[in-house]
Amino acid sequence: IEIVESEDLKERIEHEVNLFKEEFSEVIESLKGEVLAFKESKDISSITDLEKGVEIAKEHENSVLTIFQLVEEIKRENKDEYSNMLETSLISYSLGKWLGFNENELKEICEASLLSSILAYVGFDKELKIKEMLSGLENISEDVLEGALSSHERTDGSGYPKGLTKDDIHPYA
Repeated sequence: IEIVESEDLKERIEHEVNLFKEEFSEVIESLKGEVLAFKESKDISSITDLEKGVEIAKEHENSVLTIFQLVEEIKRENKDEYSNMLETSLISYSLGKWLGFNENELKEICEASLLSSILAYVGFDKELKIKEMLSGLENISEDVLEGALSSHERTDGSGYPKGLTKDDIHPYA
């Protein structure tokens, strides 16, 4: 069966994709500077864009395309580490939505995902004493931090940094 999209639908999709790309690019430009500042200062409060993933995801929740489809459009053009960070945050939102998390939890899942990517990018992903190495922790919830720090754990205990198993892994991870 051949499915033909109407011109109106094609135009709507093109508009939504362009809007998404524009918003995504703006966040990435801001994020680059914040990640570099964080790398130098080790101060989490220098990352003010942690919530940007959830903002973009919510704006495009009722789009013709899913977040996964919109992220695929971005992947075709942006293949850098910063794009991967934000893409992961957006996908985390969708997964949390499917799992029935509430609005606050969805926000924190996006933040934890983005923070996890940033920590890995600047070289903190395997540090057990990361809490002692960072400042500005009062600017994020304990759940966001624990979710970010647990994101490389595996249910069988083979993950890192602590080798946690099943129920010991934070649900945001």
